[in-house]
Amino acid sequence: MGKTRTEAFSRLYMLPGVYHCGGGEGPSLVDLLTPIMAWVEKSQAPDAIVARQAGPEKAGNRQRPLPKALPASMVNENVGNRGRTRKVFPYPFMAEYDHKGYSKNANSYQRAQPLTTEKTPHWMGAGFFKPYAPLERQVD
Repeated sequence: MGKTRTEAFSRLYMLPGVYHCGGGEGPSLVDLLTPIMAWVEKSQAPDAIVARQAGPEKAGNRQRPLPKALPASMVNENVGNRGRTRKVFPYPFMAEYDHKGYSKNANSYQRAQPLTTEKTPHWMGAGFFKPYAPLERQVD
């Protein structure tokens, strides 16, 4: 399909410091509906989205209370990060601090190239993922 055709309808946002199913120390509150509506209704493809830091009551889905004797360094309450916002750019780009503004404000971050780009190593199943010729021909 190619990069250009894929970017016409798809974006992937990776939230740094957010666990697979929620929680973590990264900013995890995002509004994805508004950018999607602007893309569909106004043809404005999304770029950066802003993620906000969740307070401890929304940071994760704790099933059980924390042990009472747990050291403070092991309790992730995000107290110092409340109110923090961060720009998140579509993959593979990342946010880079501009060293000018407040580090907990999304406006102090700009788009940056990824630190590394890893190529997919050769593996035995690679032949199953090569482009294929469709069985039916396109009729113009």
